[in-house]
Amino acid sequence: VYEFLYHPRPCLFLNAHRVDWRRDVNYLFWRCGPVIEDIGALHETLAMALTTHASYRAAQTECFGYTFGQPTSDAAARASDAIVSYLNVA
Repeated sequence: VYEFLYHPRPCLFLNAHRVDWRRDVNYLFWRCGPVIEDIGALHETLAMALTTHASYRAAQTECFGYTFGQPTSDAAARASDAIVSYLNVA
């Protein structure tokens, strides 16, 4: 999923086992696109993927940032900032 979030693109998820994904942190990225439970909805949902993508873009940016930080900043700088922040609190 994250390769679709780095350069935000439409995502679609199939909830084949009908899990209660909204309350499960293991499915956090399912907020990044439509979730269908019926394979019969696949064709219609794929057809709408480009037109509905804007409504998921904020969730995609948030999910990517939560996992990797801001892609525009240097990873080493983020890591050192996190260490300094931790040491200042501890």
